[in-house]
Amino acid sequence: MQTKRGHGMAVIALTLWSMLAVALLLTWAGLARGSWKQMALAALLSLLFSVATMFSIGPFIFLTTCLQAGAALAIYRNAQVRERVGLLLGSVMVWVLVIAVPLAALLL
Repeated sequence: MQTKRGHGMAVIALTLWSMLAVALLLTWAGLARGSWKQMALAALLSLLFSVATMFSIGPFIFLTTCLQAGAALAIYRNAQVRERVGLLLGSVMVWVLVIAVPLAALLL
């Protein structure tokens, strides 16, 4: 039997995982429809999830956030293929500079 604290933690976990699931569904819909607003909302939800889980899988979900933001910008700018690739590579570089480099410095 769950205690009140256990129930509260389950509600928080369900809320967080639901945010990530909605973000992934919005990503799929935003890419299919070419909607930068859906992509931006997906990036916001992923960002909230990655901040809330920063000590577990948050740094890896932040890569998804960066890619979603880059895709939203590419859709907003109505970018050609070369510019889209550049924006997505730039998004990965943001993740590397914000997450991977500091994480590697901590581990070394």
